[in-house]
Amino acid sequence: MNKVIIFTTIFFLFISCEKQEGIGGNSSIVGKINKVRYFKDHLLIYDTIPAAEEDVYIVYGDHTYYDDRIDTHFDGTFRFDYLFEGDYIVYVYTEVFKTQKDSALLFPVAIAGTNKEVILTDIYITDEINGTSTISGKIVAIDYYDSEMNIKNPPYIQFNAVEEDVYIIYEDSEIYFDRFRTDQEGNYIFTELVPGNYQIYVYTKVPAEVDQNEKIAVFDTITITEQGQNIV
Repeated sequence: MNKVIIFTTIFFLFISCEKQEGIGGNSSIVGKINKVRYFKDHLLIYDTIPAAEEDVYIVYGDHTYYDDRIDTHFDGTFRFDYLFEGDYIVYVYTEVFKTQKDSALLFPVAIAGTNKEVILTDIYITDEINGTSTISGKIVAIDYYDSEMNIKNPPYIQFNAVEEDVYIIYEDSEIYFDRFRTDQEGNYIFTELVPGNYQIYVYTKVPAEVDQNEKIAVFDTITITEQGQNIV
């Protein structure tokens, strides 16, 4: 009987000394989540902000389901405390473009030793925002030339510029993100825009140039200050 008691005691001592991921230690895993907000079919970055109140999950060891979940603070930071030495997985969800589903971003973490603080590199998730403002206008063509391509004397004939390409640039981008071809009245419109600075431009021939086919871009700068604006 005494042998059985001694064997049982040694067995439980062995179990208690095994490495076991989870709560009860004195180590931590910390990090920060940033949210990159896109608009216009993910073509343009609107801004990058701290991801506040985002769920962050942690898995202990080889578990098949998350063991704990916390919300990020107002500045996007999070912290899992009181962890033992071992292997962990931290994960968050991010939007998948043009789908109704989110995808998990997994970050394996190893804590080696005690009283450690493992700092993850910044995590970036994405989010698509919908603009509700519009910019519209009309393109007018001026007939400077006669049938022999000589410059006429004023007054010049003006008419609606039909099927002319109109381009739009957001902020300091070097390329346009959308293009609209004018209708039969010379009108154009750009929709689903967010607040910010835009440049609208079209191409025009230059009167009196030697090369009659040469064109230059004519720009108009427009600022949207809030959602829901309709600027003409």
